[in-house]
Amino acid sequence: MGSGGGNSSGNGTGSGSGGTRTVDGPGEVPAGSGENRLGAVGEIPRISTFRTTFGSVRIVKGSRVRVPVVGYAPAGSPNGTVQVTWTSSSAKVATLTKGVRSGVTTWKAGGAATVAVRGLRVGSARITLATPGGGRLVLKVTVVPRPKATSRVAVVTKTTRLAVGKSVWLKAKASPSGATGAVATWRSTKPAVARVDAAGRVTAKAKGKTTVIVKVKGKTAKWVITVG
Repeated sequence: MGSGGGNSSGNGTGSGSGGTRTVDGPGEVPAGSGENRLGAVGEIPRISTFRTTFGSVRIVKGSRVRVPVVGYAPAGSPNGTVQVTWTSSSAKVATLTKGVRSGVTTWKAGGAATVAVRGLRVGSARITLATPGGGRLVLKVTVVPRPKATSRVAVVTKTTRLAVGKSVWLKAKASPSGATGAVATWRSTKPAVARVDAAGRVTAKAKGKTTVIVKVKGKTAKWVITVG
């Protein structure tokens, strides 16, 4: 989320004097500066620099990430709100407000806000914040597909019989292909006949028949093995 310093953190609200608000498209963000600046007569409030912790944002399609950003005023700049324009290089991929390519918001000079970036379509985009005072920040946004949920699991093996003392490795196949969070847990209904470890290695212990059960994200599959 931005290059440079600042005491802000990745997702969620960042630290800034006077607290933070969310920039979710056009609207006022009255974050306090925590410092009174009188400035020269006739001088207007300015933001000369934006800072955030990270320069890139990775978002799952259909969700949003809040990026803490601080707008720093130059020495001597008076208190007040500053007009900040924002643009998206691809409004179909990512924006601050759904479906809007650009907008204007007001920002307290020397204050902080969280910029809410929405991921609309898989791809890449750049969100740019800019002020007449020279402040500019570019957030590189990558929108990735939603993780696939596991809908089915199967045991992959052709072995149905084992001699006592022999072992076989089982594999679990989750569907659809690319399903995430596919952590398999294994158990044997009769470990005295054949036991299975956490990696799916089955070891025959005594003559008999047992069922090995694998569970992935709430989905189960069974494999019957005969030892003898």
